[in-house]
Formats: sequence, structure tokens, C-alpha cells
Amino acid sequence: MNSFAEKSLPPSDRDEIPEPELCGDALRAAIRATAASNSEVAKKIGMSSATISLWLGGKYSGDVPLLESRLRAHLRNRQVESLTGIATIDTEITRRITAILTEIRSSGELGVIIAPAGTGKSRAINRYSITDPLAVIFRVLAWHTGQRGMGQDLARAAGITRREKGKTLWESIIEKSTGSDRLLIGDDMHELGPRGLQCFVDFHDETGCPGVMFGTESLTKKLFRDARRSRRVGAFYELKIENPLPLLEHMVNQLAPDANGEHDQLVDLCHQVVTHSGAFGAVEKQLQYAKRSRRRSHESSWVKPFTSAQQRLLRNWKFAGQLTTH
Repeated sequence: MNSFAEKSLPPSDRDEIPEPELCGDALRAAIRATAASNSEVAKKIGMSSATISLWLGGKYSGDVPLLESRLRAHLRNRQVESLTGIATIDTEITRRITAILTEIRSSGELGVIIAPAGTGKSRAINRYSITDPLAVIFRVLAWHTGQRGMGQDLARAAGITRREKGKTLWESIIEKSTGSDRLLIGDDMHELGPRGLQCFVDFHDETGCPGVMFGTESLTKKLFRDARRSRRVGAFYELKIENPLPLLEHMVNQLAPDANGEHDQLVDLCHQVVTHSGAFGAVEKQLQYAKRSRRRSHESSWVKPFTSAQQRLLRNWKFAGQLTTH
């Protein structure tokens, strides 16, 4: 058994074969189900509408895996936009993250990017994956975590659909990934335990593939608890929102298009939320709450239900010039 498996993986995590990724006819059906035009899809993934048309007709002779990887990333972005009601746009966070990922991809380093929850890290990762469709994205979820979830994502990316005779799944993953230089991106890595973090670090060491861990401040603390992990980090970045106004304007325009005369006041209130919380996610939650409240009460104002949300959500501060109760 190789050193990677010995260091990181208990036996129960070595043999699970992942379900195949959405591709071919299934992916075509998913793209058609969005009802988006070929030109709309093409614009999102940086391809031509003629390419999309050929692929939908099963006649595309170019790099099909590359194209389908971009289309899967497009579907992930679309799902997020559908759930939130806010389209993903280029922001200072997406630009900064794209620049960092490009740099680490080129240097082959193991990097860590720290930012508060709700600053747009996951959207930025989705956006980057369209420009680098070979990047492997591992998202930590309650039902998809640790060595098992990471192994499934890496095996799927390496095209491993069955375990080779005499080899563990992870031995096959390491063999096929070594020298590929594919960027492994881990999102919400602060949710992982020691074994999961060590697995990510060992994968980088064994294959030479660059890797980036995204997380909150607690990820830093977990990494520094073990010198074996912390000393391998070659690049560390802490992201902060410098100018939130362009994105706040976009969020208000998307979720409160009828704010009209209250638009500027609503943007100012949103600015106070992001200043106190450090997260656009908190702004989105408060706007969504106000939207539901207006629908229930038939309230014409946006400001009133938005400020009232302070009493319903977990907020330990008050708006400037307004008394809030908890």
C-alpha cells in the first residue's frame, strides 16, 4: 500500500466507486430543461452558439469532455442563481479569487484562502471552474464529506468507474492524478476533521497537483494544530471586502426592483448589514425576508420590512438612527 493511503484513509473509505458525472444525453436533457437559448448558454461558458447547437445535436467533434465540464459548471451557477434570485456577476471577490487560483495553478503550491461565510467564495469558485474546467472541486456537505466524499470527486474527475484489480480506489486515483497538474479546490474546508484535512494535504504531496483550501478563520486554527499540515502551505490569503457597493446595488436591483424612491435608502441599509456582518449572505437573507414579509402583508415599502427583519434574524446590532429590540 502506498504512503498516502497509510497516512490518511481508513479501510472503509477506500473502495467506494462514485456515480458518474452528468454527461452525454443526460446533460443535454438538463441543458434543454433550462429553456435557455443556445446563445445564452454559449455566453455563460465562453463558447459559440454554433458549438452549443452542434453538441445538443450530438454532432460536436471538438473536446467534448472540456465542453461538458463547462456546461456542468454553468448548471451549478444557474442552480445557485435560481435559489437566491440573484445572478452571479464579476466582483472584487471573484476577481481576487480568480487571480489567486490562477497563480496557485501555475506555481503548483498548496494554498489557503480565508474569508468570512457569505462573502461569495462559492460563487467565485463556480465562476472560476468555467474558465478552468479541469479543476476538481470538492464541496464539503453534511452528506458529502471527509475522505469518502473527496475520493468520489477525484475518482469521477479521473474517469475511474471501477476499482482496478489488486488496487484500492485511492491507489488508482493517485496513479491517474500524478503529473496531471489538475487544481484541486476544497470549499468549506473548515468543516473537515483532521483526517479529511490530512487527506487533502497528502494528495497534494503524493501527486504534485496544486490545491487550494477555502474556509473561514477556523480553518487556520485547525491547520496550525498540526505542523505536518501548516508547514506544507505555500500560499496564504485572507480576503476582505473593500468596496461592497457595486454588489449591494446589484442585489437590491435583483431582489427589490420595485424599491424605486427607497432604492438608495435600501442600499444604505444593506451596506450597514454587510459592514457589521462582513458577509453578503447576511444581506441576501435580510432582503429575502423583507420580500416574503411584503408579499404576506401587501406592504408597499421595502425599508420597513427590511429594518423589521432585525428583530427576527440573529442580529446583535442596530441600524444607525434606529432602536432595535432583542
